This record gives sequence, structure tokens and C-alpha cells, in this order.
Amino acid sequence: MEAQVRQIEQWCQAEAQRREAELSRGIPSVHLQSAVEQELELIRHRDLLHGRLRELHLKRMQHFKTYEQARQKREILEELRSRQLSTYEHDQANASRMRWMTSSWRAMGGRSRQTLPTTVRASFAQYGNPVTFAVPF
Repeated sequence: MEAQVRQIEQWCQAEAQRREAELSRGIPSVHLQSAVEQELELIRHRDLLHGRLRELHLKRMQHFKTYEQARQKREILEELRSRQLSTYEHDQANASRMRWMTSSWRAMGGRSRQTLPTTVRASFAQYGNPVTFAVPF
């Protein structure tokens, strides 16, 4: 579309130069009027194309803004998913360790949760607040 605008501007310049050359030689007014009408039509078409270019530019900027917002939201979601997966894996590892510790304790003859060694209960304190697990005996 920009190429069309440039082409129309070149035609307008060429027509203006041709008309000046004809005016210096003498030209009937009918031909002069026709040339001016053609030039005015080209100018109107050029202005129409300029308006369309502005509209397309605005639309492109809106699309780009929408794309950027969608990209940012996608990145946020990816980060949230990554954090959730990390938390899930951490919780699963803790639960697995607790099951292993419980089964080992049972195998050694332990019967009560209250009789678990201090090291077993304290091993979860390193992850923040101690986690309470329901351990069936």
C-alpha cells in the first residue's frame, strides 16, 4: 500500500510537470481542466490510501499489544505450573520418606506414633513448618 502511495505521488509530480510544459506552449482550457481533474482524483486516492495506512497501522499496534499481553500471561502460567510441579514433587518426596520411615519403624517393632524417634519427627522441620501426616499403625 505504501508503494501505491509513492506511485501516485510520482504520477502527480509527472502530471504537474507535463501540465506546466503544456501551459508554457499554450493549451486549450478543456485539456487543462481535464488534467487538473485527473490530478485531483489522484490526490483524493492518495489521501484515501494514507487514511487506510493509518487504520492498518493502528490495527497492527493493537494486535501487537494483544500478542504481548498473551505472551506475558503465558509466561506467568508457565511459571505457576513450574512452581506447582515443584511443590507437588516436594510433597510427594516428603510423603514417601514418611512412609518409608514408618514402615522401617514398624519393622523394628515400633507401634505408636508417639514413640517415633526424635530424629524422625525433626527430619521434616528442615522444610519449614513440620508437616503432620496421618500415619496408620
